Amino acid sequence: MGAIAGRLSAYTIEVTLRPPGIADTPLPPEMATPVGPAGAPSLTGDVLAAGTSAADEEHLATVRGAQTPRYTDGSGAPLTELYFRLYPNLRQDAAGGMAVRDVAVDGVPVAPEPPPLHAVSGATAAAAPDPGAGGLVLLRVPLGKVLPPGGTAAVRTAFTTTVPSAPADGAGPFRLDPDTGAWALAHWFPVLAGHDAASGWETDPPAAWSDPTFSNTALFDVTLTAPDDLALVTTGVSVEERGQGDLRVWRVASGPARDVAVVAAPGLVSSSTEVGETTVTAHHAP
Repeated sequence: MGAIAGRLSAYTIEVTLRPPGIADTPLPPEMATPVGPAGAPSLTGDVLAAGTSAADEEHLATVRGAQTPRYTDGSGAPLTELYFRLYPNLRQDAAGGMAVRDVAVDGVPVAPEPPPLHAVSGATAAAAPDPGAGGLVLLRVPLGKVLPPGGTAAVRTAFTTTVPSAPADGAGPFRLDPDTGAWALAHWFPVLAGHDAASGWETDPPAAWSDPTFSNTALFDVTLTAPDDLALVTTGVSVEERGQGDLRVWRVASGPARDVAVVAAPGLVSSSTEVGETTVTAHHAP
């Protein structure tokens, strides 16, 4: 694992899941402390989703906190910038969204930039925002230095993700079911864009159907705080779980993976069976 850890990027993520109607779920101090200049505006606009003001936030489901991916340059060439995908801002997730703020590289605040979003011919319209829209789906972060091959850079980012209610057919890997209170979270945090040693950063707009996520595999250390009536199922394994008043804190870790999927729902139970040398566990309603 040590050899792998030296070659792969590694995310440290600390977030709070806040259901609709709960306006005062506290953030742990380490997540509430801004990294950038005091009062810096949200990079993607002072809204949580298109047409939604901060005053409406208590009626929305949100994931808010901070992350620090430590990027390892495995490209074989020096780099001066990184790209992040903000998947919740895709048009097909119109009721969702992501606001990013307080970006710092190795502790130094930086000003990220929106890259050209419509440079790819034949781009799927649903996979890119309207020209001039605040909901960026791709973000360029200048490193402020030259990162040599094999070098690392830690990029701390605070973010708020608005989770849309389930569509009528109940489908989708990024949603909250208002009837059951079940969360389904995929690509819910700023994701480092995929990088290919031959072609560079993969910045094409994603497809408007199926799974849009494209990223290189990485290691993940994720701490989630949520109401204690939720049961949690995630990528990786649980390494810590503790109560905190009417909240519960989980810490999960994952080996090489390209995303961290989270399902959280009240009353989930699990059943396991052995198939050969493999343990298969199903999580389901009672």
